[in-house]
Amino acid sequence: MAWNEWIAKHPKTVLAVWVVLIVILAPLAGRISELTDYSTEQMVSHNIESIRVQDIMSEEFTGAQNEDMTYLLITNISVNDENARKAYYAFKDRVEGRYATNVTSYYDALDMLWDMDYELTLNITRMTANITGVLYTTVKGVNDGYGMVLSQTLLLKNTTEMVRGSLVETAGAYLALKANMTALYTQLNSTATLLRAADGAYLQICAQNPNMTTQEKVLALQNALESQVPENQKAIVPVIAQTVVSSDPYCKGTLLSNDELLRNTTVELVYGMVADTGLELPKEVLFQLYDSKGNEAVIDALTKSILKGQIAQMMENLAPNPEAVAEALVEEVAKDPQGIISGERLEDATVSVVLAMVPQKTDETESLVRALYEGADPKELAKELFLKGIGEQSGEQEMPEEFKETMEALIEQVIENYPLSEEEIESLVKKTVLSTISSYAKDNPYGVELKFNETLLAEIAFRFKDNPSAITREDVKPLAEELWPVVKENAGTYLSMLKSEDNTTVLITFIPLGEPGPDTDPYLYYAQNATKVKEIALEEFGKYFPDAFGALGGTPVQSHEMTAYGRSDNQKTSQASIIGALVVLFILMGGALLATLLPFTGVATSALTALGIAYLLTKGGILNIGSWAQMLTITTALGLGIDYSTYYVHRFKEYIAEGYEHEKAVAEALKRAKDAVLASAFTDIIAFASFVLAWEFPIFQQMGMVIPLAVIAVLLASLTFIPAITALIGDKAIFWWPRHIKHIETLDVHERSRIAEWVVNHAKVVLLIGLLIAVPATYTFFTFEGTHDMSLFLPEGSETLTFMQLSQEKLGAAITSPNYVIIDLGHSIRDDDLKVIEEITAHITTMEGVKAVYSPTRPYGEPVSNLTLSAVKALGGDRFISSKGDKVMIQIDPVYKPTDDRAKELVKALRSYIAELEKEGKIKEGLVGGGAALSMDLTDRINDIFWHRIIPVALVLMFLSLIPTLKGLPAVVSTMMTIFLGVMTSIWVSTWLFGRVFDQEIMWFLPLMVFVVLMGVGIDYNSFYLVKARDEFERRSPKDALVVAAGTMDTLVIGLAVVLASTYGALMLSSTWGTREIGFALAAGVLLTATMAVYFIGPAFMSLFGEKAWWPLFKNQGEAKKE
Repeated sequence: MAWNEWIAKHPKTVLAVWVVLIVILAPLAGRISELTDYSTEQMVSHNIESIRVQDIMSEEFTGAQNEDMTYLLITNISVNDENARKAYYAFKDRVEGRYATNVTSYYDALDMLWDMDYELTLNITRMTANITGVLYTTVKGVNDGYGMVLSQTLLLKNTTEMVRGSLVETAGAYLALKANMTALYTQLNSTATLLRAADGAYLQICAQNPNMTTQEKVLALQNALESQVPENQKAIVPVIAQTVVSSDPYCKGTLLSNDELLRNTTVELVYGMVADTGLELPKEVLFQLYDSKGNEAVIDALTKSILKGQIAQMMENLAPNPEAVAEALVEEVAKDPQGIISGERLEDATVSVVLAMVPQKTDETESLVRALYEGADPKELAKELFLKGIGEQSGEQEMPEEFKETMEALIEQVIENYPLSEEEIESLVKKTVLSTISSYAKDNPYGVELKFNETLLAEIAFRFKDNPSAITREDVKPLAEELWPVVKENAGTYLSMLKSEDNTTVLITFIPLGEPGPDTDPYLYYAQNATKVKEIALEEFGKYFPDAFGALGGTPVQSHEMTAYGRSDNQKTSQASIIGALVVLFILMGGALLATLLPFTGVATSALTALGIAYLLTKGGILNIGSWAQMLTITTALGLGIDYSTYYVHRFKEYIAEGYEHEKAVAEALKRAKDAVLASAFTDIIAFASFVLAWEFPIFQQMGMVIPLAVIAVLLASLTFIPAITALIGDKAIFWWPRHIKHIETLDVHERSRIAEWVVNHAKVVLLIGLLIAVPATYTFFTFEGTHDMSLFLPEGSETLTFMQLSQEKLGAAITSPNYVIIDLGHSIRDDDLKVIEEITAHITTMEGVKAVYSPTRPYGEPVSNLTLSAVKALGGDRFISSKGDKVMIQIDPVYKPTDDRAKELVKALRSYIAELEKEGKIKEGLVGGGAALSMDLTDRINDIFWHRIIPVALVLMFLSLIPTLKGLPAVVSTMMTIFLGVMTSIWVSTWLFGRVFDQEIMWFLPLMVFVVLMGVGIDYNSFYLVKARDEFERRSPKDALVVAAGTMDTLVIGLAVVLASTYGALMLSSTWGTREIGFALAAGVLLTATMAVYFIGPAFMSLFGEKAWWPLFKNQGEAKKE
């Protein structure tokens, strides 16, 4: 008895087994949140350099880093107001020792208030930097733009010359090859005629001498033919005689009566003769020549086809698309080869081919090609084109006349002196800026004559040309001293970390008091006391500043919030997934309550069973489950489980409608649904399990272990639990209530889809449109540069996120994401080591993008004059020395955000410098970490893992798993194409939506994660449709099978996609933008993939193959019977 029949006959046994499993494991699923990891540690790997730096700092630099350190930002105050100082100390008296310890702020470090006014200098410098930036951008753009135009013009010239020569050669080759093809046809025709004559003579010989041996017959036939054939055919008489006797051993005249045998024999003979000459020619060509009957159009087509292949092969490594080049050359030559050889049509032909090869043409391309053909100077042409383009752009912009003249002069200088080096560009820009400063110094909006060191002003402006707003008071200090009296400041850079530059925000640090919380939230009590500290601070500052606002940050607050919001998110997404899936499933089931609830309950309980197993594995220390993995597991299991089970129920309805007896309908539906469900499940499992290959990152490793477990559970439920339910009550009226079972029995299971029918009839157009969509979408995917800003995974509206945003806005990158260098000297630090440390520190301060540097020799940013250990430690430098005394920490405050490319360049420079120190033996080992380093390390490692591990393995395994289930290579290729287009388009839409509409950055791993996940789940909808199409192929034409399959499956496939999209879409209810992005991208990808699978790409692509769409493993009944 087959397994499907066994389930249909023993549903109670199946359900009993499931009930036992559910009773045991489902309660454990409810306790999994007790073991869930809600921290951001899931996102990182401890094997990369930047994380090693964090680990060392937390273990050995507790003086500089305390994991319980908490930060409070108070803004909308006046830091330098005496009332602010008064409020701070009143606050400190109330909280110190009661709710917190080590309360410290700007006021504690302040020996005197700094009151310096740099506004005038800053404004002038920023204005100059703005002008410098515009001029630099212009010069750089002209240098690069003209260079690009010149390169393209030179390339076009080379292409024109190459095509010109190739056309003449191709024309000669075309004429010669066509002549050879004609001669070959003549030879085939004469050989066939001779074979017929020989077979006739052979019949006469056999009749006259029936007892002759085979050899005697050959000799007799050979003698007879030699006296009949012309002189030029006598050489092949022996072969002809031998062939005729071999082909007709019983003298039946087979060559005269069997045209197919004569055709094959003729081709074989001529093929052997051609091969003897050393010429390689496929037999298929000879067969086509033989069948052409001398038709010149066929011979010409063969000639062009062979010539195209030869040219494409010769140009394989010379052109990006050799087939297209060969196509253009041969087709143009075939129009008038003699005209090209004579030169009469050479120019027009050259222009035509070059235009066909140019991917992006303008109205001027043809005239440009003709000018180059006629020998025009490409440099002059490039200059003319570039200046014309610049003129059109400048005409659309409004700018002062004198500035326009300056710009025009700059452009002329760049073109005349192209190419300019970076140093030459800098010199040219500075020279131009200096010429504008002098006049502005005397005539400016401030009504005073400004006296600047103009050269220094130009230098500062050039340094900040890309970001004038980043110019700080420290940057313009030399200029300010010439304009305004200033007070010497003490430890100014260190103090700037404790308050905002606009003096509206102050940073307070403290360690909250409290006992460790419960295992599920160990930082609960610390966070509660931190909140109390904030309340008291706002109460005191609010007495003087009613608009005062505060935000908390640090590990205690963040960890507590991640736990609280994580639980809330899991609950919301789970509930939304269930409700959304139920609503869509209810609609798909035609409003039948039990037909909706029972399969859904089966899938849901099987998903809970999987979570129960995950709980046991986590409890046993075999597995670790994070909050994101848990959310994705629930949404994926519900969505996929409903997909599988609903597909089975749909097939069950079909067989009921076709009149099958109830038990037989269950068995047959299960048998037919098995291939599609298994194909879907296997690829889903492969897709998610491939994340295990990113074992360095807990979030991916967890997904790769937990989600496949859930998929296996819902797969088993879909193929056992759900069929058992239908076997028990699927024929009962209550199962389909309030719809009547007769409604099911009268369903049209052969409905045709108008959309699919149109697509099948216009397949090439549809595929072309798909290609046009795929190009920009694929470009977006492969050029995507996401962010590593972990704030995307911080709950919106949370204290931690508010703190990060406020600190970034008010305090900049220095406070939130400094860079760190850990130096291992290999021995305990001595006095003479401090000179080396100061040398390193001093060198780092000179690097571009460094705002301030702190180390044992510069504990507050300024060097210590007495470089002895005792002096350094007395001044606070001991916090930069490890507890073991053998390592040193250097803190670098950058100018840029950690996600800025310039910040990454600074990390590369630091690592290069540290590597030199190691090579020179000055230090044992050096490590560079911090926000920018983490961003760069994660990018490199994630890309390496996905492109070299996950994606290749997943694609290969999916492809191999699909062949035996879909049973046709075109079907597998169609599936891959559909999913690829769905993934690319999903990422395209997602990046646009979140980047442009919501103004959010996109997480770096989103495209890669979505690619792998949708490669798995997207196969569901393809397999559902294609397996149905394959079933229909057994009883109707290939195109009709595709149209009927779409008509009967479109509602189901799109509906199931909506189910899974709704479960993934539930992630958009999360409190974090990162999870929302994942949810939307997955939901959009599922919907796009399903729609293209059943309506567009699937039918269009499969229709191109006709009956071979299911090659090589499946044939329809007609073909099977014929064989």
